[in-house]
Amino acid sequence: MPRLIALFTAAIVLALPAAAQAHGLVGRRDLPVPAWLFAWAATAVLLVSFVGLGALWREPRLGKARERRLLSVPAWLEIPFGLLGIALLGLTIYAGFAGIQIDTANWTPTAIFVGLWVGVPFLSLLVGDLYAAINPLRAMGRATGWIAGKVAGDALPAPLVLPERFGRWPAALGLLAFAWVELAFPGRGDPSQLAVLVVLFCLVHGVGMSLYGTEPWISRCDPFAVWFGWVATLAPVRWDRGTLYGRAPTVGTAARRAVPGDAAVVLVAIGTTTWDGLSGGDLLGSLTGDLATEVAKTGLSATWANAFVLTIGMLLAVGFVTGLVFAGTRGMISPAARRRAAAEASKASAERKADRGDEPRDAPGKASGAPTSVKPRSGPPSVRQLVTDFAPALVPIGVAYAVGHYLSLLAFQGQAIPQLLSNPLGRELAPGTGGWLGTAGWTIDYSWLSSNAIWYLQVAALLTGHVASLVLSHDRALERFPKSRAARSQRAMLVVAVIFTCTGLWLLSAV
Repeated sequence: MPRLIALFTAAIVLALPAAAQAHGLVGRRDLPVPAWLFAWAATAVLLVSFVGLGALWREPRLGKARERRLLSVPAWLEIPFGLLGIALLGLTIYAGFAGIQIDTANWTPTAIFVGLWVGVPFLSLLVGDLYAAINPLRAMGRATGWIAGKVAGDALPAPLVLPERFGRWPAALGLLAFAWVELAFPGRGDPSQLAVLVVLFCLVHGVGMSLYGTEPWISRCDPFAVWFGWVATLAPVRWDRGTLYGRAPTVGTAARRAVPGDAAVVLVAIGTTTWDGLSGGDLLGSLTGDLATEVAKTGLSATWANAFVLTIGMLLAVGFVTGLVFAGTRGMISPAARRRAAAEASKASAERKADRGDEPRDAPGKASGAPTSVKPRSGPPSVRQLVTDFAPALVPIGVAYAVGHYLSLLAFQGQAIPQLLSNPLGRELAPGTGGWLGTAGWTIDYSWLSSNAIWYLQVAALLTGHVASLVLSHDRALERFPKSRAARSQRAMLVVAVIFTCTGLWLLSAV
């Protein structure tokens, strides 16, 4: 308990500084309620939630919750949605190459960093897995496979099998690569360079789908399909072969079982979003600039020196978040269980050495020449396995950080999507014309949502996400551990939730 109290104190202290800023937020120093009070209130809400779950939630419920069939749509609707995705992909590539090379006037940067990265997951929280319907890679893969089947028939070779040990690690690496482009790549504001990266992305995944099959490759290697698919599990609806089912939020997350690599996907999403907020604030903004100046003295150009520093910072942020989660997960295993497991492992190792002749076979208690049977490993599960099992409980935290960080970007820069869609190349139009959709003259209204309103919405998202994470983790603990142990196993994860909450509030606290 003293260690637990110390960790709680350290977590709460994190909420007191007001030195960092998050993306696109202004005017929060005039709030009627100070940020530190929000942090204390958020911590109290998490504590009350934890105690209430332990006292009232005695059986796993979420995974057994029922869904209700709402409606069905014709299967052929997949075709127009797929064509829409392909058209948007083609427009993004074309505009990047042929349009004006100004990031705010060209369709490509906004389509990637606002429409895809922010808009799609936000909508998925409401309507289900939207990206699965409009995924251009899946649509092109299915179309190509159908044509190849018609042409080659039985002569078409069977797809290769992806090794199980790969899990979804390729998707995690792909998500990390995308985050690097967003946060560190010097050409992230250059539409033509972004278009080149989009083409390379399509080529890599096109080759993968042709070798291993469209569905296996997309479900395990497409970073957007994997992460957006996890986000959609929080939605109150689910699509399955044209049928829409209604359910309580988070039910889909609890019912889905993670595979190796899923935890890495969520940790990358949390860590990179955290770094985005840190690197843009006063706390680290000047530090990264000074470090980039020192790195540039080695002969590296200033832009790539800055990219190098930002890359290291991003990796450290992901590593810190990963270490924090692993520490919390390790706390699920009681010290006594760890001691028993260590003793069993030591005994098994000694027996293996004796069988190999590393120790005398006539050691006390052993008959000379008698075969030794090594018992299979028993005891508590490994920390790595527990991280995989509890990865779904981290999804609400990743979504909460995304909402907290990108809400203002979507609220304001999202208004530019109709304007840019009417004039995707960004060229000057004749006076009085509005482009091919008639919306090129639209302007962004910065007054429709006040900075205070954005702040309260972000705080609500952070708190809701972390409470949902506690609920999912507790429900999974009831499935994974004996009932008498379930609530106690979550104490360390409660500390992790408090640290994440206070860190998120800190990132939103001041400009």
